[in-house]
Amino acid sequence: MPDLPRSAVETDHRLERATDTASEELAKHRWHWTLDESNLKRVSLREYARRVDRGYVSILRMAKGYDKWRDPDIRTTRSLTDCIEAADLGVEREAATQAVADARGTNFANIAANQRDEVTSTLGVARERAERRGTNVQEELVTVARYREQGRRAEQTERQERRRMRTAEFMRVEAALGKAARSLRLALDIGDTHFSDEERELLTVTLGNVRALLGLVEMRIAGAADVDWDDELARLEARLP
Repeated sequence: MPDLPRSAVETDHRLERATDTASEELAKHRWHWTLDESNLKRVSLREYARRVDRGYVSILRMAKGYDKWRDPDIRTTRSLTDCIEAADLGVEREAATQAVADARGTNFANIAANQRDEVTSTLGVARERAERRGTNVQEELVTVARYREQGRRAEQTERQERRRMRTAEFMRVEAALGKAARSLRLALDIGDTHFSDEERELLTVTLGNVRALLGLVEMRIAGAADVDWDDELARLEARLP
């Protein structure tokens, strides 16, 4: 097996340290010294990884990704990054990743890197549908990915609507409690007026009802379970004068 020249190792390290604009050069360099059949001095992927002291999988993905990206037809639909992400995927999983990316309107690399579980689920459903319907898995992937994305968006919209409703309800409750607090402050500001004994007794009863109502409100806000609110309110209203 040919020995990888020291200059090739140094170039690999230099390109890896460079900015992202050098990614294509690095990918091409790694492909040239491993998979380029025109290079008679090329070495195996594992030997290259050993010589440059880098992980075998990262070398494989970059070299194979560049090899795929060399196809002019591929370049029109995928970036080099997409091809590198797809390099270590099987045919079906690659197709599933692309189907999810298309359904979400994003790029292949983003889905491959961040949505592995969604790709796995989509592929599983597509396989089940293909077996049940006697169709091809790749034919089902587009439909499954589209339906799952529609469901995801509908669920997201529903969550946002529930959150909006909770916010509106919170504001209503807060406004009602604020109004009640202001009314109680007004009662306090009136001061010690010369009420008759009968009037004081009536006010005491009213205060008791207010305390009872506040207790119910506190229980409701705290999320108390197993409470018949209609019955509690009816009992409270029966006590009102």
